[in-house]
Amino acid sequence: MKSFATLVFLPLVYATGTGQVPLSGELSFGEREYQKVCPDGKGTGEEAATGSTVTYHCDTFPSAVDPPAVAGIRSIEDCGRVCEGTPDCGGSLWVKSDGTCWISRQQFRGGSISPGYVFMTARQQSKELEECKAEHTQCGKDLEACDSKGKECEKNLTSCKTDLVDCGKAASTYKTCAAKENGPSECASLGQVATYKNKRFRMYCGQALVPVSYAWPTLSFQECMDRCAGEDKCKAIRYIPSTKKCDLSTHDLNVVPSAPLSGDKLSAEKLHS
Repeated sequence: MKSFATLVFLPLVYATGTGQVPLSGELSFGEREYQKVCPDGKGTGEEAATGSTVTYHCDTFPSAVDPPAVAGIRSIEDCGRVCEGTPDCGGSLWVKSDGTCWISRQQFRGGSISPGYVFMTARQQSKELEECKAEHTQCGKDLEACDSKGKECEKNLTSCKTDLVDCGKAASTYKTCAAKENGPSECASLGQVATYKNKRFRMYCGQALVPVSYAWPTLSFQECMDRCAGEDKCKAIRYIPSTKKCDLSTHDLNVVPSAPLSGDKLSAEKLHS
């Protein structure tokens, strides 16, 4: 492989220009094609019709080129496409001075600054590559969405754990009350404060609240507590396990001793925060 410093002195039989001598004041073929892609000395990308993207490296000379010059080149665009179908082609070189085109079989790693030369590298476009890029972009979007959902799930998990603790406290309080059979005097949880869904309740075993404002039939104890905890107007509840009746009050709790009913009544007063 020879350096271009030697190749530029090859006979012009290898040149690809028109062979015509330009009139005075006119640009030569090589100069005219050079100005098409490097009017300001900067490289630009151009889509080739065959599906490759050619990048022009203006005023750049590669480390070496292979003789002879490529025949049949009619434009600098043609020169940019000579690597298509050429094994081990690293790029092509356009020479402004004589309009010749050369192949370099070395992969371009940057070249020396050489005014009047254009080194061109081509990147093949493929359906598979474009699909891969689109999938990569979508993957990034999906990852962001997944991260967002993950953070939301973590928040929900924390909330669920808090609710589970509150639910356990409320259920424990109810079981303690329901286990007593001799009225409020023997109710171990009389006056006990329990927290449910961030609302604090004072529990009263074997006692009934008055007056009842509205009721929900066939609710579990936890559902009854949930109703009151979630409604600002609810001030207290009375729950009757035997009938699963949930009585709610919009007034402050007024408890009165009731006859021993095997722990069949449970009242809870919502405390002010």
